[in-house]
Amino acid sequence: MTLSRNVLAPAFFIALGALFLLAPFPLMTKLDAIPYGIDPQRPGHTHFFGGTYFPGEDWLRAYVPGFAVFDPETPEKMSVEARKVGMYVGFLAVWIYLIALGRGRAKGMAQPGILFALVMFVAVMGFDGFNAFFYDLKFIPHLYAPRLDLRLGTGLLCGYAFAGILAPVVNYSLWRDDDTRPMIANWKQFFSGFIPLAIVFALTSSGWGILLYPLSFIASASVLLLVALINVVFLLSIFRKEQSCATWRDALNPFAVGVACALIELGVMSAVRFVLLGNTPLP
Repeated sequence: MTLSRNVLAPAFFIALGALFLLAPFPLMTKLDAIPYGIDPQRPGHTHFFGGTYFPGEDWLRAYVPGFAVFDPETPEKMSVEARKVGMYVGFLAVWIYLIALGRGRAKGMAQPGILFALVMFVAVMGFDGFNAFFYDLKFIPHLYAPRLDLRLGTGLLCGYAFAGILAPVVNYSLWRDDDTRPMIANWKQFFSGFIPLAIVFALTSSGWGILLYPLSFIASASVLLLVALINVVFLLSIFRKEQSCATWRDALNPFAVGVACALIELGVMSAVRFVLLGNTPLP
């Protein structure tokens, strides 16, 4: 019985990966489908990759077999809008950074000053989002014209807030270890957290065609990851299984259930959007 439980989650993820790879659709179509239900995917709000060349790219396209397949010459749209890239990939980048600092199981919230800054990050993104919404409506005053770099930057700030606030909640729900250290220990760690965000910003803004598929894959996977983690917190609480995991292998089972629920939720939202709008692109 123990053996079957131990192999169930890995088998689920292997089957899920195989299903994704073998599905008879173009790769970008599959990546677009994951966030379709919660991301409008408007071209004007999304980064395009291709047609921007880095040194030596022409040589690689000419002499490396298959390179051109993954490096579009004409710009192609990323799978997730700029603001959502910031929110989801920013969350993942800061979370990985905190894990690398040895705080992967820390359950404590940051000190009040840092926590206030994180909340303000969400407010900044909300302010920029409302300003952009008012701009789109045309008849409501707005302060400035929306810009793609602002969408991405404020989204990254919100992603940082998700990592600093949600990650301790996930850790509290998952881990048996009584690691009460704050997820972000001090201001030095807080400011260092902008380094992974700056990397995400630079890569996303580059427009390099070779980054289209890697960044789109990471962005779409990050959407699934964040929704799954929220599900894990609720499921562990509902079934009173909090703090039941001692190892990362133990965490695979609740995470697999969270991913399965996330796929259902995203699928339902995608179906609703398709019924209401079909393939009509949003403005």
